[in-house]
Amino acid sequence: MKTISAILVISFLGIACKPVSPVLSELRDIESTIQSNPQDALERLNNIDKESLTRGHEQGLYALLLSMALDKNYIDLQSDSVITPAVLYYSQHGDKRHRFLTYYYQGRVYENAKEYEKALKAFIRAEYSLSDAVTGEEAVRLYRSKQHVYEHQFSEKEAYNEIIKAREISRNLSNPEYFFRNSLDLASYYNKQGDTLKYNNQLDSLRNWMSGRQLRSASIYYRRVLWSYLISKNPQKDSITTLFNKYLTLCAEENKARDYLLITNAYLALDNIEQAAEVFSKCSATGSDYDDILYYYTWTSLYKKIGDYEKALEGQIKHETAVERVSLQVFNNDVRFLEERHKTALEKRRDSYIKIWLALLVLLLA
Repeated sequence: MKTISAILVISFLGIACKPVSPVLSELRDIESTIQSNPQDALERLNNIDKESLTRGHEQGLYALLLSMALDKNYIDLQSDSVITPAVLYYSQHGDKRHRFLTYYYQGRVYENAKEYEKALKAFIRAEYSLSDAVTGEEAVRLYRSKQHVYEHQFSEKEAYNEIIKAREISRNLSNPEYFFRNSLDLASYYNKQGDTLKYNNQLDSLRNWMSGRQLRSASIYYRRVLWSYLISKNPQKDSITTLFNKYLTLCAEENKARDYLLITNAYLALDNIEQAAEVFSKCSATGSDYDDILYYYTWTSLYKKIGDYEKALEGQIKHETAVERVSLQVFNNDVRFLEERHKTALEKRRDSYIKIWLALLVLLLA
């Protein structure tokens, strides 16, 4: 048994003394700058010779960094082929931080592909890999991703739990954008539940919190509030005008793209049909069911106001078709009880690993 222990020690020492390869050194350097300069990171990764990635940890780190760089450059992967080498390596090796990032970006791929059950499984694994090495910003992004999966499945209670987890962490972050968005999400949740008092209190509290803070995207606040006014019963035109003007002003100041569907609906609520039609001409269906529901809802409302009931009927039929597709998608991918089932399975597997390691320890010490 002493011989086995000596062999293990020598093997570990041998691994530790191996020189760092040039490609691994390059990957680690890219990793240190990927947050601050993802575009440069993507260019450098694309210039790496894949044949030079001869070891498992090199292939795993390269796959993880490439997935991160693509995501941070707003290139949405819908195939897991890029992230898979990272999953294969970090699921069995490496530290918790890299394992966390691997499962998080695997979940992002599945989320982009609308494979919500697979996405949630990956996010749950990421959550189990949380440690002190994971930054608060990264933890918040994980909880927001879980929230979005639940929202796409209309699992509002589960989405609310993720909002609260993200909000508690974001409250103490130096970047106020995270707390700002989490607070808006919480207000939206109250609005969906029909809790007008909590909704208004949350918005009032957030408005006071925003005062004196430099936010990159304050226009989002007025975008959310304006939408809630427009879909409410008998919205007041004076309130719509005030919010609408504030939204347009902030979009210009922040150099943010305008929400043309929102603007179309605002003009419709203000009975400015001509401008509504002009702005709507800049909109189009995206092929995303959730976006298309809103697009065809606006289409129908516009043509009803114009008096073109044939076009309005066409929009209504397409709107109903999009709603049916989403309903079927939700039925086929109900994730509400997946987290509880999957957590139980992970706990059982973790317990089995502990038993195996204890048995090995007993053998080594015998």
